Amino acid sequence: MRITALLLIILVSFSFGASIDEVFAAYPHSSDNGISQKDIHTYKDYKELETKLLQLSMQGVPQGDFYLGLLYENSFHIENNTTIPMKLEKAFYHFQKAYTAGNLLSAYHLAMISVYQKKPLRALRILDDTLAKKELPRSLQVLLANQYGMIVLDYLPNNRMLLQRAMRYLRPMASEKLPTSAFVYANILNILGDEASANRYLNMACKSPYASKELIRRCFNGGNIEVIKKGSNCNASR
Repeated sequence: MRITALLLIILVSFSFGASIDEVFAAYPHSSDNGISQKDIHTYKDYKELETKLLQLSMQGVPQGDFYLGLLYENSFHIENNTTIPMKLEKAFYHFQKAYTAGNLLSAYHLAMISVYQKKPLRALRILDDTLAKKELPRSLQVLLANQYGMIVLDYLPNNRMLLQRAMRYLRPMASEKLPTSAFVYANILNILGDEASANRYLNMACKSPYASKELIRRCFNGGNIEVIKKGSNCNASR
């Protein structure tokens, strides 16, 4: 089971005392995107990876904590038809350590875990704190603003204050080039009763050449873009 749409890190053997860059240097598919089920075949695979990352964490390497968070936020199906379960409290702890040390992408995962644990307000507080940081890269700002809007739509659609705050985050980026932002923004506008603007942003998102296949699938019904009906709440692609 995954609680995030992010995927794929290629893993093999590591050297004790290695930096996180040395750990992953030989693997061109390695990234901050996650740990793949196909790389954890046995309990030994899992424990070897966990041990190396725990050592990096103890050495004060923030990326060691980040990757531990990725490891613990997923479950893994291994030999003998058994499963290593998610360890969300451990994942949250290590993402929090990485976040405190400056890894701001950890905020995305902290918010996802909070939502999974049915704590959407905690998720939004984390995102508020991160979106307020001046050094936040634009790409991460977009990711977290979209996440903020989707959490409000999914869990707190009757909270007008939070809807308006989500709008403030999304307004600067809701555009043809950022169709998911435009799509989420359209949903919020619709709930707030501005159907004309909602339809304009919906069409902007759904006709965008940058729209993902999943977003397009959600946009179209019988080949036609539809006005978001008043009171509806369609969910943007994650």
